[in-house]
Amino acid sequence: VYCNMTEDTTWTSVQHNGSQLAKVKTSNGESPQPVFFKYTASPDQLQAIINGADDCRQELVLRCKKSRL
Repeated sequence: VYCNMTEDTTWTSVQHNGSQLAKVKTSNGESPQPVFFKYTASPDQLQAIINGADDCRQELVLRCKKSRL
């Protein structure tokens, strides 16, 4: 994990394999294609971080061309 400490708050960031762009081919109206993240922490470690947190967030950025959400 990465801890970012400032005067106002502390953020704990858990790394995953989604740092690189994931290319998703068109589904042509079929069911969406999932993208899975593999975290460097175990499920138990993630749960312990979540349980001790005041706030949890996960960010996902989508860059697309001619795509409908």
